Amino acid sequence: MRSHGISDFSYEEALNKREEEGRGSLFQPISLKDCKLPGNILMAPMAGVTDLPYRILCKEMGLSLSFTEMVSAKAIYYGNQNTDSLLYHKGEPGPVSAQLFGSDPALMAEMACRIEEDFDGIDVNMGCPVPKVVRNQEGSALMTNLPLAEQVLSTMAKALKKPLTVKFRIGFTDDAINVVEFAKMAEASGVAS
Repeated sequence: MRSHGISDFSYEEALNKREEEGRGSLFQPISLKDCKLPGNILMAPMAGVTDLPYRILCKEMGLSLSFTEMVSAKAIYYGNQNTDSLLYHKGEPGPVSAQLFGSDPALMAEMACRIEEDFDGIDVNMGCPVPKVVRNQEGSALMTNLPLAEQVLSTMAKALKKPLTVKFRIGFTDDAINVVEFAKMAEASGVAS
């Protein structure tokens, strides 16, 4: 009997099978604004997971674009030292985007511009469901307030030269699914992806 564990997986074999079946390559170059990516393999930014060593490991495995853990725009404004370690990416192969969270459009745009030069793009977290984030009308709470979410995204998109992306959920709750409306709003606001 043959084992089907992870050690049996052949990445090359899987890609060849995909080609034989006429499904094309999994890897396609893409662009986000003026940022050309060698492939379409991106990682989701995740607090407590996507630290520098993890991102470097993923890049070695073929990742095209990585994101920092989420960072509070307020923490950047107040010079929080923990924030510096979350944004640190020296030695990491690019491209790298920084993920910010907050709900003040002007502050989000100002702090994004402050760190923009050090990154290949800026991502906005509008998907975090953690109660202390949601209580401040940040993260996924912005999915319940599309006018404010639109104001945050459009203000940032106008201020930035590099690509702006947004991470969001299918809805704030199972009873409040608005993914299509949210995605259309984000695109109209100038979000690249």
